[in-house]
Amino acid sequence: MRVTSRSIVIALPLAWMAGVVYFYPLQLQYDAPDQAMARLERLARASVAPAAPQENLITSQYNRAIFRETGNGDVEIDARTTDKLDVVLRALPPDYRDDELSRVEQAVQTGLSAHAADRAGQLLRTYLAYRDTEAALLAERRGEDVIDAADMFRRISSVRREFFGRDADALFGAKEAEARASIEIARIAADTGLGKKEQAQRIAAVQAALPRTSTPGSGYYEDVMQTAQAAAGELRKSFADRAPAQSW
Repeated sequence: MRVTSRSIVIALPLAWMAGVVYFYPLQLQYDAPDQAMARLERLARASVAPAAPQENLITSQYNRAIFRETGNGDVEIDARTTDKLDVVLRALPPDYRDDELSRVEQAVQTGLSAHAADRAGQLLRTYLAYRDTEAALLAERRGEDVIDAADMFRRISSVRREFFGRDADALFGAKEAEARASIEIARIAADTGLGKKEQAQRIAAVQAALPRTSTPGSGYYEDVMQTAQAAAGELRKSFADRAPAQSW
């Protein structure tokens, strides 16, 4: 992240983009926090057949699973997990039905053992309900200054840990580090008591403290994102001729 002391105009947008705001497709609908929690409870109660190794629902061009299974039979969770979930969730119609959500769930379970498939399905449903809550919180935003940004960041960080518990750090830790840095840079750039040289030095120190992350290349991550996109395409085709669902 390359930001200078002249970047106050973009520092706050960077904070939202890095750790708080995600650009969801317009067709997704979001609920208030209480409705989102009700949805989570409803999803938890939904009958899901005992997970078994899933038949590949994806085109033969991409035959890897969307999620990688760990040595102990769990699902690998990291900073890119939400990217995969966002891709497949874009396939859902705005008024999706339970059976359509179940088909998206099957897509993320492809190629996994029973335990890992269960875990992937739970993660998908929890993430869907979390996104509704996050969007409702962001709708309450009243200001654009550093204080407002920091307050919203704290609130959403707390919500993430309510939904995901110990997995929140793995899912959002890297984005949150960038968000904290962006907010701090905005504070420094807005501090009229600092000279330009001191501002530049402090900003450089904030940037230097950020953990280095690898750029997605031609390996596993790129391959699995292509797999997720292929799955989303297949799901969209399967939803194309559906009748409108009743609201719930």
